[in-house]
Amino acid sequence: MSLRTVNPNLKVLLAIGGWTHGTAPFTALVDDPNDIAQFAANALTYLKTYNFDGLDLDWEYPGGNGSPPEDKQRFTTLVQVGSTPSYCHCLCSFTGSGSLTFIFCFRN
Repeated sequence: MSLRTVNPNLKVLLAIGGWTHGTAPFTALVDDPNDIAQFAANALTYLKTYNFDGLDLDWEYPGGNGSPPEDKQRFTTLVQVGSTPSYCHCLCSFTGSGSLTFIFCFRN
């Protein structure tokens, strides 16, 4: 990531999802706790391998936009798994309904 030579404080996040991505892939992911754990492990490996500083979970929107209401709690579980000590090495960003953006730093 050559931009870091210009700005060593630059943080680069990998974004997944987005409005055109839809909710179905996220709903399928959070439907099974084993899938959540596997996703968190794979995401961390990918972020470390390619020197990303974190992950932007762009799910628009858990519990809305065609997503079942229980996805709100399942999304919370996804973020909680990603913030356990085993995975505390990166930034996590997401935007909730109402355009509030949350950024967590899970770096030790």
